[in-house]
This record gives sequence, C-alpha cells and structure tokens, in this order.
Amino acid sequence: MTVEYLYEECQEIILEAGQLLKNTRKKDYQIILKDKNEFITEIDLSVQKYIVDRINSLGNYNFILEEQRNFNDKQKIENCFVIDPIDGTHNFIAGLPNFAIAIAYLDQGVVQFGIIHIPENGDTYNAMINLGAYKNNEKIKVSKNSDIRKSIVAYDNQFYKGEKIIRNYENIVKSVFTTRILGSACIDSCYVSDGSLDARILNSTKIYDIAAGSRIVEEAGGIVTDFHGEKINFSKVKSVILSSGMFHNKLLKIISAEN
Repeated sequence: MTVEYLYEECQEIILEAGQLLKNTRKKDYQIILKDKNEFITEIDLSVQKYIVDRINSLGNYNFILEEQRNFNDKQKIENCFVIDPIDGTHNFIAGLPNFAIAIAYLDQGVVQFGIIHIPENGDTYNAMINLGAYKNNEKIKVSKNSDIRKSIVAYDNQFYKGEKIIRNYENIVKSVFTTRILGSACIDSCYVSDGSLDARILNSTKIYDIAAGSRIVEEAGGIVTDFHGEKINFSKVKSVILSSGMFHNKLLKIISAEN
C-alpha cells in the first residue's frame, strides 16, 4: 500500500467522518469528564472508531489516538496514523462552529501527510510531503506579511496551566497587531497555512493536536518549531510555534523571555 494511496483514501474517510459528525450532533449525546479541565463526548469516540475501522480495512497500521488514555511518549511512531476525531470538543459542546477532524500519517517520525476537515463549513485542508498544501483542492500559501506589528497571532486557552503562559501572552499582545483564541489548534494551523493568521502559539500541546497541521503549514511555506527553534520531535512534543516564517525568530525571542 503506497503512501499516495493512503493519502487519497484518507481524504475520503475524513469527509465521511465529517458527515457522521454532523448527523450525530443533531442528537442527544453523553458528555464525559476526561480530565479536570477537559471534556469529551461519546461522539468523539464514535467518530474515532469509524476512522480507525475504515483505515484498518486498508491494512495493518499503528495508531495514536486523541481519546486514548494509555498513550506514552515512548510509543513507536512508525507506519502510524495520528487521529483527532474532534479538535475543539468544548466548542462542539457549546454549539460553536470551530471544531475539526484531523488525520496524519507518520513514518520514521516524519509526518508524510496531514488532512484537516472542518465539518461546519465543509473546508478541507490537506498536504503531502513535498507536494504542497491545499484548501478544497486549491493550492495555498502562508501570509507574506513581514511586519509583526501588523500580524494576527492565535494563542491557546490553557491559562490555568501556569503564570508563564499568561506572561507569554502578555508579551505577544504587546508585540503584534491583535490576537485570537479560537479553541482549535487544528483550525488555527489551517488558517496559518492559508494566510488568514500569521502564527499560532501552543504552550502545551500533544501530537494529535499538531501532527496534521504541521505538515500543512510547512507545505504552504511556513515554519514549525518548538520554543527553542528546533525541529519538532513528535515523540515528545510540547511547546510549538507555527508561523508564516516572516518573523518566526522574533516570536521565538518574545517567548524565550519567559522560557
């Protein structure tokens, strides 16, 4: 089974999963407390199962799943699908439109392709290594804005995790034109890739939040690093900046003041 074939098949699978998500959202569903500050729903689990079952019908693969409690950072990332059935579950529960489905395929620790589908507006972003990034089959590129003072930067909403995250945000606000907190790392990655946003900063993230989006941003001409400017190690991903690359180093310096 070639990577190209998997890429094409997963573009169909994610659309099917999106339709399932839209159909089941209209019904009553159970909300489950996952962690102290995080919920999931039974729909997360049903969409995840649908995607896994469809991919398993194509061959024998490893999986790293968003709704997976036993994942550890030492898990081997080879011939592996990374799936987030609903990125932005809290938006989903609240009736807000900012949620997405993400599928990435990694081999030898490298994201071979990433696909993100936004069910509420039907947009699909996808990219395969060395083949460019696309939104609804049209090629996309990151923003050409080179002035950080005119930039729009998205941030995460995990202020409860510590003062450092608050201070990072304060420093960013002082340096850019404006900020956004949209509640979905995957959607923010898409917006960086098509130039709607100049950057997205993630203080504390997981592989399933960033795998698909990192490939899309890079193929659109952007840069993805950790807070030290190093290439992402997906076996122990934590703090990440995705940007157009026009002032990536400036963002790193702003963040490094508190890290």
